[in-house]
Amino acid sequence: MRPALLEVSGGDAHPPVLCNCQTHELVEGAAAGLQELGVARGDRVVLRLANSSALVAGLLGTMRLGAIAVPTIRQYSLDELRFAVEDCGAVCVIADDEDIDAVAGALPSSVRLVAAHEGADEKSQLTLTQLAQLAGRTLDAPVPEAGVEALIFYTSGT
Repeated sequence: MRPALLEVSGGDAHPPVLCNCQTHELVEGAAAGLQELGVARGDRVVLRLANSSALVAGLLGTMRLGAIAVPTIRQYSLDELRFAVEDCGAVCVIADDEDIDAVAGALPSSVRLVAAHEGADEKSQLTLTQLAQLAGRTLDAPVPEAGVEALIFYTSGT
C-alpha cells in the first residue's frame, strides 16, 4: 500500500495510514454527507479543526462538493469564530470534538454543526466520521470546473 494520508495528530505509536483509494472514499463520503445536510455548491463551510485526517476530509470534501471551505485556526476566540461565520455567510461548521459545546453556543441557530469524530450529541447532528460512512452513496455533484472559488482565508491582518 502506498500511503496517501498518515494520521499523526493523535500521538499513536502506529498511526492510521490511508491509501489513495481510502482517502478518495473519505473525501467523497464527506462531500456526500455535507450534501445530505443541505450544503450546496457555493455555500461556505467553516472548518475549526486541528491538523488531522478530519481537516483533510472536511477541506477536500467541501471543495469536491463545490462549496467553499473556510479554514480557521483553533486559537480563534469564539467571538472571532462567530465573526468569520457571519461575515462569510457559512451554513455549516465542522469542529473538533472537544470544541463542540463552546462552538455550539457561539453559532447562530441557522448554522449546522458537525463534530470531527465522535462528539455528536444534541448540538451536532452528525460527525464527520458518520458523513464519511456515506461514501457508498453516489455524490450528486459534478466535479467543480476550473476558476470556481474554493477557499476563503481569514488572516490576522498580515
